[in-house]
Amino acid sequence: MPERISPASRVSGEICLPGDKSVSHRYAMLASIAEGKSRIHNYSTGADCHSTLACVHALGIRA
Repeated sequence: MPERISPASRVSGEICLPGDKSVSHRYAMLASIAEGKSRIHNYSTGADCHSTLACVHALGIRA
């Protein structure tokens, strides 16, 4: 028996998505060569992104 799904009349709220892995790597690399301080929001929490930050730190870039 087919089911019928009706659209909601109103949807509200807030959604928080995790950061994109590829973009996060680029954030870290670009911030490491930028002059001055950089602030990165919504950085991916994946292990490989943490490794990228560790590599940048090992190269002498302060976090």
